[in-house]
Amino acid sequence: MMLKILGAAICSILVSNNISSMFQIDKRAIKAAVALRICSRWGHGDPYCDHCVGIQETMLHVMRDCSGAYDIWKHLVPLRGRLELFTCYYHDWVVSNLKATVTVADSVEWKVVWATTCDYLWRWRNTLTFDANFVIPLHTHTEIMKYVGYYYKAKPTSDVAL
Repeated sequence: MMLKILGAAICSILVSNNISSMFQIDKRAIKAAVALRICSRWGHGDPYCDHCVGIQETMLHVMRDCSGAYDIWKHLVPLRGRLELFTCYYHDWVVSNLKATVTVADSVEWKVVWATTCDYLWRWRNTLTFDANFVIPLHTHTEIMKYVGYYYKAKPTSDVAL
């Protein structure tokens, strides 16, 4: 039940903050929210994180607070932004990251890195849960940034003549 509430919350956050009209990446966030509402282990087994002893697996835990997620974020988040990333409440965390205008290496928008990382964290969590043979890549942050690079190569630009 908590998962459905959190999944619905991310959808309402996106809509109430006009984030859905701000940029294309919102479609991935909405798909992730729907996946969080539908595909979960809640009701299908143990509600605790497989990586963190005795910690209940919430959506925020999967995306940010899990030791596995933390290890990925610390490679991606600039040092000056870590305190805010790891201490704010769920609603503020989603909104501030989706509205971020900060760029990271090579003029990459932070909101793209953030959304891509959330996508990968969720997919890797599900694959680990349901596929005993799956192994997370050794350099996860490199894998994520490689995908972000693909996104930028495929992203249409306004100065392309048709």
